[in-house]
Amino acid sequence: MSMKTATDVGAAPEEASRVKAAAGRNPKERLRHLTSRKTALQEEIEAARAVEARRIEALEARRQGLAGGEGTAADVARARRDVEESRATIADLETALAGISERRQALATEIGEAEHEKERRRQEKAAVPLRAQADAAVADFVEAVATVTEHLCRRQEIGTRMWKEFPLAGALPRIGLEDLSKRLRERMGQPGDDLLAYRNLIIRGVAGPTGVPWLPALAPPADRLRALGIEP
Repeated sequence: MSMKTATDVGAAPEEASRVKAAAGRNPKERLRHLTSRKTALQEEIEAARAVEARRIEALEARRQGLAGGEGTAADVARARRDVEESRATIADLETALAGISERRQALATEIGEAEHEKERRRQEKAAVPLRAQADAAVADFVEAVATVTEHLCRRQEIGTRMWKEFPLAGALPRIGLEDLSKRLRERMGQPGDDLLAYRNLIIRGVAGPTGVPWLPALAPPADRLRALGIEP
């Protein structure tokens, strides 16, 4: 009983033709072809191992027969060659399977990376409007900080207009710094927070970055800055 080895099968014209045809397919078609070939080789190996097991049983039977006076040494030799042939066939099939598996894995990785890059480009394009909004938010923040006193200046302009148009009406009262600090604390923090911190914040905002040199430099709150997307 004889079996074709993987080398014999790979060298067959029809197999060579299939391999050549597969080379011209797109990556996903090639992957399907390699997957199918891998499955076929696994099935061939299982079948070859079943044949090997039967041949090993036959070899043991021949040896026992020879010991019992039945059969000849030539029968044992033939049975041994059959087992060796099966083992060689299995080795060839396993070598072929290893090669197919390696090629399949490499191609699957290539396809996965290509699809990942394609999806990344798609998402990057789709995220353009959101990225623009994020950039606009930074510009809005800078504008808000740069014009932090704009509303108070407008209040002063309104007070001047009131004085001109309604001179007998009561003038706008000045805003107490402590009252303003409390209102800012209510808006930004907790009632129990140190009021001095909010007072200093208002002074810094009104005076500008270098207008109050006697105020100590503030240590940047790294965690809070990072939570807002700022690298301290």
